[in-house]
Amino acid sequence: MNAGNDIQLALLIRNSLMKDERLSAHSIEVAVVNGAATLTGSVPSYRRKLAAIHIAESIRGCLDVVDKIIVEPPGGVSDEEIAENTRSALETSADITKEAITVLVKDGVVTLQGTVSSQWESVLAEDITLNSRGVRKVRNLLLVEPACKAEDVELTRSIMDTLSHTANLENQEVRVAVTGNKAVLSGRVSELWQKKRADEVTKRFPVVLLRNEIAVGQDGKQ
Repeated sequence: MNAGNDIQLALLIRNSLMKDERLSAHSIEVAVVNGAATLTGSVPSYRRKLAAIHIAESIRGCLDVVDKIIVEPPGGVSDEEIAENTRSALETSADITKEAITVLVKDGVVTLQGTVSSQWESVLAEDITLNSRGVRKVRNLLLVEPACKAEDVELTRSIMDTLSHTANLENQEVRVAVTGNKAVLSGRVSELWQKKRADEVTKRFPVVLLRNEIAVGQDGKQ
């Protein structure tokens, strides 16, 4: 990708960030080198930080996103309040094994520890935590211990079938290999957001470890 394309991509990303009502009031700088976008600046919540990353990833031609955005929550929320709010939110979710999750907070950084029965449950617990006011970052250390292990061949077939019927992935070259509840994604997709989408879909299944080796673009750049 030449310098002109990098400048155009940076402009597209910057304009998309400014049009988003969650981010329009915040100054986020964008620099692009060889298709890789670096985001800098500050936002008041981790959720908005993720929104900025996802928007950049969704722009056609973006091959990678380097996140240097700082989360600066509004004052007045103590670590104790964040921990209490997070535990309460997890408690209200019928899909979370809340008794097996420990919530620790230091300087606005929330650490989740314990065990869950699926990768999807781990992602859900993290997502719920992100909604707690004052959270700067989430460290998800939850261990996945499936209640029942699916056979590798059956699990591979199920994941492949779901990916092949997922919008905007059906015509992409995505492969899955599962061994002992560990999944590896490979192949090639056109855009970075499609790689992320394949990752999200696979995490719905009872896999303990997911490694995403899907290449992005026509020239093998990741």
